[in-house]
Amino acid sequence: KYVRSINHPKNMGISTGMKTAIKEARYENFLMVAGDGDVSLVTLIEFFKNCGKADFIGSFIMNVEERYKYRIILSAFYSILYVVFFNVTIKYVNGMAIYPTKLLRNLEIKSTGYLFNAEIAVKLLLQGITFYEILSYINPAPRKSSALKIKNVLNTIWGLFSLIWDVRVVNRKLYSKLPVRVVDK
Repeated sequence: KYVRSINHPKNMGISTGMKTAIKEARYENFLMVAGDGDVSLVTLIEFFKNCGKADFIGSFIMNVEERYKYRIILSAFYSILYVVFFNVTIKYVNGMAIYPTKLLRNLEIKSTGYLFNAEIAVKLLLQGITFYEILSYINPAPRKSSALKIKNVLNTIWGLFSLIWDVRVVNRKLYSKLPVRVVDK
């Protein structure tokens, strides 16, 4: 009832899959799980346990050793850039998250590929919504990643500059509020 599988006939990329899922979402909150088997059951349970604690439930990977060293370094640098340029202090801006469906549908999402989740997170958080973060774990898998391909790195750099222009210049009034962290007491 609460979980549906939405499939495309062929892999059309994360942004196409996410846009289809956003359009098809039926409930107040939205969580997309990619079909690559990367997400652990423990992570999904944590998401479901914490749903409703805040508008945005973000995640950050604890067992980063399952990734290539260069991917770990690149991800850490990427997260620092988001703190510097957007004052968004979540631990992993590109992590899986539970989103508020209504706000998600109102976003103009321009990114494709690896910047997609980060653009959504930045645009939602800079509307002053509440956020909560959970620990997540990725399943051990053969170490393969297309994130380090030069084309994808260049696309991500270009996308970052486009996002800075959009959020800090063109639509700065819309994205001018700081998010509010929710903590357990």
